Amino acid sequence: MAQGARQSSLFSAEDFSIVYESFSEANFQAYDYETIRNTMVDYINRNYPENYNDWINSSEFVSLMELMAFLGHNLAFRADLASRENYLSTAERRESALRIAEFLGYTPTRNVVASGYLKVDSVRTTEPVFDATGTSLANRSVQFDDTTDTNSYQNFLTIMNSVFQSSSQFGSPFSKFSSGGVTNEIYRTNSTTNTADRSFTNNVNNTQSSFSFHSVGINSARSALIEKTPDPYAVVDLLYRNDNSGNSSANTGFFVGFKQGSLEYKDFNIVEGVPNIVLDINVDNIASGEVWVQTVDEVGQVQANWTRVDRQYGNSTIFNAQQNNIRNIYTIASRENDQISIVFGDGNFGNIPKGLIRVWYRVGLNLTYNLDPNTFASNSLIFDYIGSGGNVHQVTLTCSLKTKVSNASERESIASIKANAPRYFATQDRMVTAEDYSVFPVTVSENISKIKSVNRVASGHSRFRDLYDPTATYNNATQYSDDVYIYENNVTNRSLVSLPTTLTGLQIYNKYILPMLSNPELKNYYYNRQGYTNAGYSATTDFDNTTANITVVNSTTNDETNVFRWNQVTKGATGCSGYLTFNNGSSNYIQRVGLTQTNALRKASLNSLVEFISSPYKTGYINTITVVNGGSGYTSAPTVTIGGAGTGATATATVTSGAVTAITITDSGSGYNANTVITITGGGGSNASASVTVTDAETKWVKVDKIYKDGLGDDSSAGAPTGLDSGGKGAIVLSGIVNSAARVNRIVTVLNKDLTTTIKNNVISKINNKVSFGLRYNANSQEWQIIDNSNLPANTTANNSVASWSRLYEGDSTNTGRDNSWLIRINYTSTDWEMLQRKSQLIVGSVLKLKFGNLNFNETFSSETQKPLRDCIKFLSINKTTDTDATPLGKDYKFNTFGYVTYQDGYTDPHNVRVTLADPDSGEYPTNPESFNQVLQGQTIKIGDKQVEGFTYTVYDENGTTTVNGRANLHAQYDRIADIYNVIDPAITNIIDTYVLLTSYDREFRTWANYDGRSETKPNPPTINELTNLFQSLENRKSISDQIIYRPVKYKILFGDLASSELQAKFLVTKTSTSTMSDTEIKQNVIRLITNYFNINNWDFGEDFYFTEMAAYIHNNLIGQISQITIQPVGNDTNNTELFEISASGDELFLPIVKSNNIVVNNTVAVNSTTIAESSTTSVTGATSATSGSGY
Repeated sequence: MAQGARQSSLFSAEDFSIVYESFSEANFQAYDYETIRNTMVDYINRNYPENYNDWINSSEFVSLMELMAFLGHNLAFRADLASRENYLSTAERRESALRIAEFLGYTPTRNVVASGYLKVDSVRTTEPVFDATGTSLANRSVQFDDTTDTNSYQNFLTIMNSVFQSSSQFGSPFSKFSSGGVTNEIYRTNSTTNTADRSFTNNVNNTQSSFSFHSVGINSARSALIEKTPDPYAVVDLLYRNDNSGNSSANTGFFVGFKQGSLEYKDFNIVEGVPNIVLDINVDNIASGEVWVQTVDEVGQVQANWTRVDRQYGNSTIFNAQQNNIRNIYTIASRENDQISIVFGDGNFGNIPKGLIRVWYRVGLNLTYNLDPNTFASNSLIFDYIGSGGNVHQVTLTCSLKTKVSNASERESIASIKANAPRYFATQDRMVTAEDYSVFPVTVSENISKIKSVNRVASGHSRFRDLYDPTATYNNATQYSDDVYIYENNVTNRSLVSLPTTLTGLQIYNKYILPMLSNPELKNYYYNRQGYTNAGYSATTDFDNTTANITVVNSTTNDETNVFRWNQVTKGATGCSGYLTFNNGSSNYIQRVGLTQTNALRKASLNSLVEFISSPYKTGYINTITVVNGGSGYTSAPTVTIGGAGTGATATATVTSGAVTAITITDSGSGYNANTVITITGGGGSNASASVTVTDAETKWVKVDKIYKDGLGDDSSAGAPTGLDSGGKGAIVLSGIVNSAARVNRIVTVLNKDLTTTIKNNVISKINNKVSFGLRYNANSQEWQIIDNSNLPANTTANNSVASWSRLYEGDSTNTGRDNSWLIRINYTSTDWEMLQRKSQLIVGSVLKLKFGNLNFNETFSSETQKPLRDCIKFLSINKTTDTDATPLGKDYKFNTFGYVTYQDGYTDPHNVRVTLADPDSGEYPTNPESFNQVLQGQTIKIGDKQVEGFTYTVYDENGTTTVNGRANLHAQYDRIADIYNVIDPAITNIIDTYVLLTSYDREFRTWANYDGRSETKPNPPTINELTNLFQSLENRKSISDQIIYRPVKYKILFGDLASSELQAKFLVTKTSTSTMSDTEIKQNVIRLITNYFNINNWDFGEDFYFTEMAAYIHNNLIGQISQITIQPVGNDTNNTELFEISASGDELFLPIVKSNNIVVNNTVAVNSTTIAESSTTSVTGATSATSGSGY
C-alpha cells in the first residue's frame, strides 16, 4: 500500500464521506453578512442544539460568530471581485484590463504626444558666408521665402550649404523618398554635437508645456519619416520637403521635427544578466511609441540600439531572430498611469542584456488637443557646426508651425480596451479580410472615432505605365465628348437665420453676409453683365452705365494718338511688368491708374481685368480680298463695295485685259464679320466676284496683380515719373504677358469681396437695429453700397427674381421703393432674417457620354507649371462660332467646376455640374470675363425634366418647355484632377480606401459648427499625409498585395443655418392638449433627441436619412407631449416632401445643427405629406409610410 494512502487511512480523523455529510448541511450561497450570520445560527441550532443555546447579543460566542460573518462577507466580496477582474468584459481596474489584453496579444495605446514639423522661416549664421555679389551674409537673418528680396532664396541656400556636410549639399541629400506627390529629403549637418533633447516651451490649451526638437530620419522599409534615435553624439539631420506648390507652400522648405513632452532617460547597470529581465520605469504618462533602449558606454556613446517587438513570444520574435538576424530585442509592458516595464529576451531568440542599458522615454500630457499655427509661437533651434574653414560657428534656425497638428490623444480607455482587444485577437495580428481593415486601424490611437475601409480596384495594370484610373481618385483623368451643353440658370438664393438669435450684428455679418460677397456664382452674375457686345447701355443688362465705361479710348487707326499704350519692362514665365503711357500727339505721358485717376484708367485698379489689343488695334477688319472670278469686258476699274455689319472699309480694283485681276484694300475698316459681302459694279464688264477674309486683332484679358505708386513708379532726378519701382521693374504687374505697343481696349472693374469700413459699420448697425436693407455694387466707384428699405421694392417673389434686376433707378433716394439693383437683400421679420442673393449658376451637362462624380473642387498644384489645377471643362476651339456659322471659335474656353447640382432631397445629379468662369492663378477672378457670352454667341436652348432610374433630373431637351440662354452639342474636354496624384503602385492587387474620423477633428468641427460657423475659421480635416503618418505602423500588418490610402471623412450639415440652402429646414411641432411641457422644454427635448438620433455611433458612412425614422424616434420619446412633427424646407415652404429623404456620399456623415429658433411649437395641427403624427405607423426603412391617425 502506498505510504500516502496508508497514512490517510490510518491517521485521518474522519473520512471524506463524513466531511461531505457535514458540509452538506452548510449554505454555500451565503455571501453577505446577514445571510452568513443566519446560516451559522441555523447550522448550530440544527446540529448542536444541546451544546449551545446562549443567544444573548452580549455573549462572547455570538460576538465571535458575528466577527466570522463579517470576515466571510469580506472574503466573499474579495473573491467575487477578483473573479470579475479575470474576465475582460467585467474587469473594472485598468491593471486587470492591461493584463488580459496582454494575454490576448493586444497592446493598449498609451497617451500619444503631438508631433509634426516646423518650417524653417529664416536662417542666421556667424560664419562669414558671401552671396553672389560678394556681400557677407554673416549675422544676417535670411528668409526662405521673401517676396521683397529676389535673392533671398539663393542666399538662404548658400547659408544652409555652409551648415551641411560637403557630401550632403542641397540637391544631393543624405537619403530621400517620395510619398503622396511630396519629395522628402534628409540633409546632414556638420553640427558638433546634438544634445538629443533640445527643449522649448509653447502653448497647449492656453498653458505653457514642454516640447523638444528632434532630427528627422527615414524608415526605408516603410518609406516613412521618423524621429532619429536619441544620441547626444549624433549630428543634426534636417528635412527638406517639396510638394511642387512653390516656396510659400506650407509643405515646401526645410523642416525640423518636434514633439510635445519632455525627453528623459534612465540608466541601468546590469552586471549579471538573467533571462527575461525586467526594467521598471516608474514615471507616469510615458507616451506611446516614445521609448528607445540602448547599450551605452561610460560616457554615453551608443554601442548598440535595441529593437522593440510586440511580444517576446510567437512568430514575430522567431522571425526577427532567424530572418532579420536581430537578437537585441525587447518588449514594453504598459502599467497603470502609463508607467512601463522593459522586458528582455530569455537568451534563446533574444539576447540577455548586459552592461550599461539606457532607456530613453518621452513624458506626455495624456490629453487630446490640437496645435494651431495661430497660437503656436515661433521657436529657434540653435547649434554649433564646423564650417568649411574648420572653425566652429553657430547657426540659428527660426521655425514656425504652418499646419494644424491634431495627432495627440489621451491613453486608451478601459472601455476601448474591452472593445478592441477581442477584435484585435480576431485579426491574428494581420490585415487580410475587409473586417480586418476596418478593425485593425482603430487600435493605433485613442484619437479615432470611426473608420470605414472600402476595396476600390483590382489588379491588371502594368508597372511600366501610369495607372489609368477613370474615377480620377488616384490619377488625373481626361475625357472628351461632343454632346455637352451649357446654360445659365439665374436664381435668387434664399436662406434664413431664425430668431431669436444670440449672434451679434458683427457675427451675422461675418458668418452669413461676408461669404455671400465672395460667392463664385455672384461673380458669374457680375462678369456676365458687363455689356461687352451691347451697342448702347441697357439698364437691365449692364453694370456700366455707358459703353464708354467698358470700352476705353482706342483709336481704330494705326496712329498712336489718344490711346493708352503698354510699355513692357520685364517678362517672366507667366506675367510681365511695365507701365502705361498716353500719347496726345506730341508726347508720351506715363499714366496714373486706379481710383486716384480721373480718366478711364480709374477702373484699372488692383485685381481689375484689362483687355489689351495688338496691331492693327481693331476687330472685324478686312484682312484680304481675293478675286474668285475676274469676269470680262471691263474697260475701266469697277467700283468695289464692301457690305456687312462693319464700317469704313474701302478697296480698289485692278483691271488687266478686260478682267479684274486684283483688289487692293485702301482702308481695312472694323466691325465686319463672316457675313461680309464684296460687290463689284461698273467698269463696263460683268461677272467679277471676290471673297473676303475678316480678321480680329489679337486681344488678351489680363488681371492687374500689383500697382506701385499708382502706376507712376519712382520719380527721376528731374521729378518726373519713371514707371519703375526701386528694383527696376515696372510699376504695374500683369497676370499675363503683354508685349509693348499693345493698347488698352476694355477694362472691367474688380468685384470687391468685402465692404468698406463705413458701409460695413452701417450694415452691422442696421442688423443690430433690426432694419431691412439691400446691397448693390457700384462698378464706377468699385464699392458696395447700401439700399435703404424705403427705396427697395416690395418683398415679393416677382420683385426678388433675377428678371426684375434693374439699374434704372440705381441709387434712387426718393423713398418710393424703386431701386431694384440689389444683389444681396436682407429682410427682417419677427421670426427670422431672410437673406436673398441674386446669382448665375452656369450649368454644364452631357446628354449621354459624361457623368460628373468624384469631383475635386479643391486646388492641386501642377509640378510642371507650378500653377493650381482644378477640375475643369474646356469648350474646344473646333466648335462652330454659332449653329449657323461654321467658322471655328478659334480658342478654348475654360470653366472651373464649382459644385454639384443638388436637389432638395440632397440627391446629387450626376448628369450636370455647376461651373464658374475660370481664374488664372487662384486669384478668384476670371481669365476671360466674357467666356460664357463668347461660347453662347447669343443662342438659346430648351431644358426639361427627365426620368432616369426613378429619379427626376433637369437636362437639355430639344422638346423641353423652358428656354434658357445656352448652347448644346458642343465639343468639350473634361479634366479631372486627382487629389492624391501618383501615390499608387500600379502593380498592386487592391487599393483600400480607409475613411478616418479623428476624435480631435470631430470635436473641433462640432464646436465650430455649434458656436462659430464662420467660413474663415472652419477647421480643416487632417490631410492624407497626416493620416498616413498616423497609421504608418500598420504597413507591416497589411497584405503585401494591398495599398492603403487613408482619407478624412466629410460632414454633410443638415437643417440649420450652416446647411446648404436646399437642406435648411424648420421643424413644426404640435403639442398635445394634455402636454405638461412648456414650449421651451419641447424645443430642448426635440433638439436633444435629434442630436441623439444622429450620434455617430448610430451611423455609418454614406447612410441615407429618412425623416420618418427620426420622427418615429422623437414620438417614442415624447409620448403624450406632442401630437405631430413636420419638417419644412426653408427654401420652399410650399413643398414639404423635399426633405423626406436625404442622401449621403460614401465618405460623408450627417451633422445636424439645430437651434431653438429652428423649431416652431404650436397648438394647431398642420396637415401635410411630411408630417408624422403620434398615432402614425411608419416604416423605418424610409421606403414607405402609412398612417391611421389624423394629420398625416
